[in-house]
Amino acid sequence: MNKDRESRIVIIGMGFLMEYISPCYENFVTEKNLSSQIIAITADEKSILDKQKKYPFRIILNDNLSALRELHPDIILFAVPPLAAPALAENVLKVYYDEERAANRSLPDLFAFPPTPAGKYYLDLLGEDIHVCNILPNMVKEINGVKLNGLEGNSYITYPNESPWLIENLQRIERFFSPLGEVVEVKPQHIMEVLATLVATDVIPGTIYTIYDALTSIDLDISYKDVATIFRDRLQEKQKSLPKNQNKLINQDIDTKIIYILNKYCDSWYQGLHDYLIYTGVEENSINRIVSRKLDIAIHACQEESREVIEFNAKKHATPNGVLEKGHFVFRVLMKEKLLKVISDYKKKLPDHSFYDWVYSMAIETSKIVAAKGKQLAGNAPYERFTAKTHASLFGLMVRNVIKVHGEKGREVCEEGVQLYAKQRGARMGKRAMKNGDKRTMLNYMAYGEWKPVSGTMDIRESAQSPSVVTRVYKCPWNVTWQKLGFMEEGRLYCKHVDKNLAIGFSGELNLGINGNQMEGDEYCEFIFNGAELNEKNREKLDKKRTSLGDSCIKDWEYHSMHLFSAISGLIKERFEDGEEIIDNILDDFVSVYSKNAGDILIDSKGIDFSDI
Repeated sequence: MNKDRESRIVIIGMGFLMEYISPCYENFVTEKNLSSQIIAITADEKSILDKQKKYPFRIILNDNLSALRELHPDIILFAVPPLAAPALAENVLKVYYDEERAANRSLPDLFAFPPTPAGKYYLDLLGEDIHVCNILPNMVKEINGVKLNGLEGNSYITYPNESPWLIENLQRIERFFSPLGEVVEVKPQHIMEVLATLVATDVIPGTIYTIYDALTSIDLDISYKDVATIFRDRLQEKQKSLPKNQNKLINQDIDTKIIYILNKYCDSWYQGLHDYLIYTGVEENSINRIVSRKLDIAIHACQEESREVIEFNAKKHATPNGVLEKGHFVFRVLMKEKLLKVISDYKKKLPDHSFYDWVYSMAIETSKIVAAKGKQLAGNAPYERFTAKTHASLFGLMVRNVIKVHGEKGREVCEEGVQLYAKQRGARMGKRAMKNGDKRTMLNYMAYGEWKPVSGTMDIRESAQSPSVVTRVYKCPWNVTWQKLGFMEEGRLYCKHVDKNLAIGFSGELNLGINGNQMEGDEYCEFIFNGAELNEKNREKLDKKRTSLGDSCIKDWEYHSMHLFSAISGLIKERFEDGEEIIDNILDDFVSVYSKNAGDILIDSKGIDFSDI
C-alpha cells in the first residue's frame, strides 16, 4: 500500500459532495501532490470551467474510463446520484476492475457515496476480492465560519459483511475522513435505522426554535441560543466524551422551571433514539457515539449560527420527498403544535410525566416513520397497509386541523361527524344481519363487528355475564396511538361518541352502556351490553354465529379510514366556506406522515357507497 501522500485518487462525480469533502483528499495527499495524483470527472458541462479554476487537479467531462486507465488509482471516490450508480458501475467500474484484475494489478478501494446500491451489489458485480464501502460523511465541518477540524461529528461507514477489509485499509479510511470527525461503522442491516435517527436529531433545531417562540409569546426573556445552550449543557452532563460546551447562558436568570423542562426534554429525546437503535440491534457503544455526537453538533450550530441560516440550510439539504424532508414534516405535523402549547402554558401547568413519555415516544415514532420512508425510496419496503393506528392518526389530524381554524364550532362538527360515521357503520352491520335473517339484538350486534384486533393490540376482559355482559378494555390501538402522537384531546371526541352510536345505528332499540373511559383518565373502558346475557346457551349461540360469519363482515382499515374521512370531510365542506382548504391541509399532513399513496386512498373514497354491505 502506498503512503497516504503518494495515493492516487479518481473522483467519479465531482459535484457538491466531493467539493464539500475536499479537506479529506487535500489533507490526505497533501497540497503538493494534488495536481499529479487526483483526476476528477464531472457530467456537469455548465460548471466545469468554474471547477477547473477552483481546484489544482484535472477535472474532465464524462470520460471516466480514460481517467481510471491513466491514473490506476488506489482509491475511487464514487459520488454519482443513486439512480445513475448501477449503470455507471456496470459500464465503467466493472470494465475497469476486470482490466486491472486481468493485468494482475492491485485493485482500488471503492468509496461509494450513494446510500444505494449497498456494498453487496458492488461485490456481486465487480468481484468479492475488492474493498468497497458505503459512506455518509459528516456534513458539518465548520460552524459560523469556525472550522471544527474534525473535533465534532461523525462520518458513517458501512462495509458489506461478505468481504472483510484488511486492517491497513480500514485504518486508511479513518485517516482519510479524519478532517470531518470520527468514523463510525454501521452494519449493513442497520443502515436505514441509523439514518433515521440521524434525521431525528436534525429535528432538534426546529424544537429549539419552537420552544423559543413559545417562551417569547409569554414575554419570557430568553434567546434561542440560550435554549440551545441549556440543551447542550444537559447532553454533555450525561455524555462525558463530548467536546466541552464553551458557550454560557446570555441570561443568567432564566426560570429554573424552564431549565428543568428542557433538561427532561433532552433526556427523553435522547433516550427514545437510543432505545430505538437498541431495539433494532445496534451495539450500545456505537449508539452513544452516533446519537450524542450528532445531537451535540446540531445543537452547537444553533448556539452559533443565526436562525435564518439554520432554517435555510435545513431546506437546502432536504431533498424533495426524501428522508430529511420526512423528518421535518413529522415534527411539524405531529409535534410542533403540542410543544408550543405545553411550553407556553408551563406557568399555569407544569408538564407532568406524560409529556416526557410523549417526547420519548415521538423520538421513536419519528425514527420509525423516517426508516420506513428510506426503505420505500430504496425499493425494498413492503406495502404498508392501513391499520387501526392509521385510522386513529387520521382522526387526530382531521380534528386538529378543523379546531385550529374554527375552534369550538370545528369541534362540534367533528363530534357530529363521529356520530354520523358510527351510525352509518352500525346501520351497515344491521343491514347485513337482516339480510342473513338475524334479528338486530344486542347479542347479534356483538357478532356482526366489522373489524378484529391484531394479536397483542387489545386487552379485553369480561367482568360480568349476567344480567348483561360487561367488558373492560385495558388496552386498545386508538388509545396507544393517541398517547404516542399527542392526540389525546382529539381522541376524546371519538371515544365519547363512537361506540354508543354504533349500537344505535345497528338498531335504535339498543342501549350500550358506557361506565368507564380511558381517554378521560379511567383505568379501563367499560361497556355494558344491555340485553345480552352470556349464559351457557347464549355463549354457545354467539360462538356459533361468529364461526358461521367468519371474516365475511370484516372490512379492512383502508375501507374504515376512507369511511371516516368521507363522513367528517363531507360535513367540513358543508359547514365551512373554507372547507376544501381545510381538507387539503388534512391530506397534506396525512401524506407528510405516511405517503402519497395513503393520501390517494382517501381521495378515492369519493363515490363509494359506505352503506353497501
